[in-house]
Amino acid sequence: MKYCTLTLLYLLLVICPQSLGAESRKVGVIAPLSGPLADVGETVRQSVLLADEDYDAHSKWEFLFEDDQFNSKVTVAAFRKLADINGVQAAISFGSSTSISISDIAERAKLPLFTIGISDKMTEGRRYVFRHFPTAGRQHSAIRQEMVRRGYKRIALVTMAQDAMLNMRELMLADSPAEIAFSEEVLPSDNDFRSIAARIKAKEPDAVYLLVLAPNLSTLARQLRDIGYGGQFFAAAHLQTKAEVVAARGALEGAWFATADDGPSADFVSRYYARFHTYPHPDGMHAYDIAKILIGIGDSADILSAVQRQSEFHGIFGRYSLGDKNTFELPVMLKTVKEGTFVALHPNS
Repeated sequence: MKYCTLTLLYLLLVICPQSLGAESRKVGVIAPLSGPLADVGETVRQSVLLADEDYDAHSKWEFLFEDDQFNSKVTVAAFRKLADINGVQAAISFGSSTSISISDIAERAKLPLFTIGISDKMTEGRRYVFRHFPTAGRQHSAIRQEMVRRGYKRIALVTMAQDAMLNMRELMLADSPAEIAFSEEVLPSDNDFRSIAARIKAKEPDAVYLLVLAPNLSTLARQLRDIGYGGQFFAAAHLQTKAEVVAARGALEGAWFATADDGPSADFVSRYYARFHTYPHPDGMHAYDIAKILIGIGDSADILSAVQRQSEFHGIFGRYSLGDKNTFELPVMLKTVKEGTFVALHPNS
């Protein structure tokens, strides 16, 4: 009888640890699951789920999802719910402005926050906030080099009043290799750019730097082409949105942009498609790698210390490390829109 009891106890400990009260580690994921960026938010959600399936064989981690509609006020409410009610031990957030809105809260709570966004403001002066995205500086450097290569003499800037876009504009204003012949700031709620388009056309710039997010991006590009502007378009990583290319109805064909080098991502893309029957938005790759990093920590280690101690990470973007300002140093590449898809601008470089 004693032998049977010990055997049963052993089986319970090995096979069913959760039945004895072991709790999974909870991670909150805040993304726009509704609204104009719902397709991006859904990719973030599904990518996290795929990483959980791939690496969390013993269900040691639980990911809780909240929809912030890409609205900073909703982001704050979602973060407080996850931290105060759900008791998450870490969080993942999408977007620069939305992530900035909770960065101070996460820092005060000493709750590790992993952000997917461009703006340097997310991590500046913070210990508990990380960024998994190419920095604004790295993207600008790649964009500047391509501008020089193309021989741009005069450019126009249209910038949305949003932290990531403003960050990219500041870098260009301070370090443009071409004359800035036109610069205009627009609101996220703006959807009629015909007056701006007419003024840009009158300036005859070689190219227009499209620092606006969806759905404004496709609208602006389309309205510029509709009035006969024939110059080039370029942007940062935000241009890599298939829905915007479709909505632009050919206006973004040939546009080029800087983004994370996702050359090693073919396996992820094929598995994602097999699992969800659609192709992922590139930002989902960052969510996947973040989830993989967290799961790899284990079920008991301190998250902050474990991430800061690790010298190298291996994921969809290859091998990379954690650099200055708590930013994962992801490689950057240039892509272009070709026949409605995104391809390497310089495939042999």
